[in-house]
Amino acid sequence: MADSDFRPYAATANVLAVIERCRTRNLPETLTHDFLGLTGIPEVVYGRVWQALKFLDLVHDDGRPTDHLQALAKAPDAELPQVLAACIREAYREDFDRVDPERDGQTVIIDAFRRYQPRSQTSRMVMLFLGLCRAGGIPIIDAPRERKMQTVDSQRKQASAGARPARGTKFPRGEMRPSFFDHLVRDTPRSLFAHVLGRERVSYPLNRPVMDRLKVKVPNMVGEATVGDNKRRQGFHA
Repeated sequence: MADSDFRPYAATANVLAVIERCRTRNLPETLTHDFLGLTGIPEVVYGRVWQALKFLDLVHDDGRPTDHLQALAKAPDAELPQVLAACIREAYREDFDRVDPERDGQTVIIDAFRRYQPRSQTSRMVMLFLGLCRAGGIPIIDAPRERKMQTVDSQRKQASAGARPARGTKFPRGEMRPSFFDHLVRDTPRSLFAHVLGRERVSYPLNRPVMDRLKVKVPNMVGEATVGDNKRRQGFHA
């Protein structure tokens, strides 16, 4: 039986990814955080996904798959929405008594979900509820925007990209492309540039006059260096 004061607020894509992995791989005797990691779920949201799995009665407290998860794992593709819908209707039984996603929009459903804790996550609770309904073939009148799963690899790519400008971005005349300093000297404090230039502070992006002064003050800092030039990187940080 679900906690009457709580509703899960994990990303729908993460919950569905766990179900999909259980369908395409051998269902383990116990689902662990390692299993979530293999699914591609970022470690920072393990807790949210686990709460959602327990709320839907897909795993026991010790991680063993429930009959519901075993049924989802074995169901043919054509029957999967029906099996999933049964799990959703049972877990959210009290909510289906209050709202009808086929008739009520997100505003009405959000208002009905305000009774649950934590209230700061009410919108995410509703997004998961409606996202699961959509996956289970339950009609909804106000569908949330479908988001792709953000995996560990995608987060790493975003982190490595930093503030890299999009291809084709145009910059004002006399202004340096931010990619140079964002990637070559990303970890360098602004106070160091200010010290070199004898200023109280230096603002980004560095314009052409500032760059020219840096070339004079610290030749090894800039010159003909590029993002991929490891020798220049070492010379700068030396």
